[in-house]
Amino acid sequence: MIINFIVQAMLRFLFIVQFTNASLPRLPAMTALEVYPHMTLTMLQQHFTDHFPNLQLELVRSDGTPVAGSKTMDELAGYPTHCCFVIDGDMPVAELEANFRTCFGVAVRVNRWTGYAWHDTDEARQWTLDHHNRQAKKSRRHTLLQ
Repeated sequence: MIINFIVQAMLRFLFIVQFTNASLPRLPAMTALEVYPHMTLTMLQQHFTDHFPNLQLELVRSDGTPVAGSKTMDELAGYPTHCCFVIDGDMPVAELEANFRTCFGVAVRVNRWTGYAWHDTDEARQWTLDHHNRQAKKSRRHTLLQ
């Protein structure tokens, strides 16, 4: 029983390592954000804002209310995940949402500045994070000119 558990855990770990290292390209540190199990929500949101200054990242509960605090991704999942992935500007919002759901079992919402307020990106989930960030930057610039 214990040996079976250990073998399953090792296979899961090898799969995650293989998935993470083989299918995701390694990008320079300035253009990619690594999400890992021991990363806190606060740290994740700060790094996300550093990479995409015109976007906000919110983790949300099943009832749609935002999650706040400094819990780690594993703590939010409620179990050790051993899962990590890379966020870069070419990633569509829908893929980002799927990665958080698959790895940590949590929902995520990306909000974009529209000139006067933050709005979710539900209507354009196929757009990349860079595209949303550029659109929000244009809105911010337009707002400053008025």
